[in-house]
Amino acid sequence: MSPKSRLYLDRLSQMTLCDWKLRERPSGFLWTILNPLATYAVLYGVFSRWFQGSGNRYPCLLLIGILQYGFFSTATSQGMTSVLRRQNLILNFLLPKELVVLSACLGIALSHALELSLMLAVLPWLGARLSAAWALLPLLFAIETALVVGLSLALAAAAARRRSVVRAWNLALHLGFFATPVFYSLDRMSPERRALAQFNPVAQIIEMSRGCLIAGTAPGAVPLACLAAFAALALAGGYALFNARAAALADDLLS
Repeated sequence: MSPKSRLYLDRLSQMTLCDWKLRERPSGFLWTILNPLATYAVLYGVFSRWFQGSGNRYPCLLLIGILQYGFFSTATSQGMTSVLRRQNLILNFLLPKELVVLSACLGIALSHALELSLMLAVLPWLGARLSAAWALLPLLFAIETALVVGLSLALAAAAARRRSVVRAWNLALHLGFFATPVFYSLDRMSPERRALAQFNPVAQIIEMSRGCLIAGTAPGAVPLACLAAFAALALAGGYALFNARAAALADDLLS
C-alpha cells in the first residue's frame, strides 16, 4: 500500500470513529437502540393482528425490516447533510472532500453492525432458528453499505447546491417506509406491486435478509449478483458525481 493510500485510510478511519463517538457519546447508543425498539413496539401493536397469517414469523419479520430500512434512512440522511454540517472543515482544511460523507455513512454503519449483532442474539428468542444462511448477513450488510454510500455522495453534492434536496429526500424516505416491505412481506402485495418492488433494492435486501434469518434460505445467486452489481454501480456513480462537483463545493456552500 502506498503512503498516500495509507494516509487516506488513516484519515477515513479517524474521521469515522470521531463521527461515531460524537453520535454515540455516553447514553448515545442507548437512544440509537431505543428508536427502533419504540418503532417496533408501535408497529407490532398496530399490525400484529393484521398479519396473523405470518404466525410466529411476524416478530422476526418486523424487526429485520425496521433495522434494515432504519439503516438506509439514517445513513443516507446523515450522509446527505454531512457536507452542510461540516462545511467549516471543507472550507478551511485541505483534505479529500468525500471523506466527510464517507465517515458520516460509515459511522452509521458501525452503529448498524452493533444493532445487527443484538438482533442475531434476539432472533432465536423470537422463534428463528440458526442456520448456515445466517452467514450471508455480512454480505447483505456490505451491499447495503455500498448502496447508501453511493446515494449519500450523490445527495451530498446535490444538497450543497440546492438545499431543497434535503426536504425532498426526507419526504421520499417517509413515503418509502410505506412502499418498502418494512412491516409486511412481499407476499402480502398484489402480483403487480410485487413486480414493481423487485426494482427497489432496499426491499430486496430486506426480503433476502428475512429469507436467510427466518426461513434459513439463501437467496439465488443471480438475484444476489444483480443486487451487488446495482450497489457497486450506485457507489461508483455517486463517487463520480461527487468528484465532478468537488471543485465547486466551496462555492456551493457559500452561495
